[in-house]
Amino acid sequence: MQLIEPPGEVFDLVQMDFAGPLPQSING
Repeated sequence: MQLIEPPGEVFDLVQMDFAGPLPQSING
């Protein structure tokens, strides 16, 4: 389980998925 230090690819995917439905204002 790599939850503490996930790879960049996974982090990018999660961030993209998370910032998808969210407005750009929150993304900063």
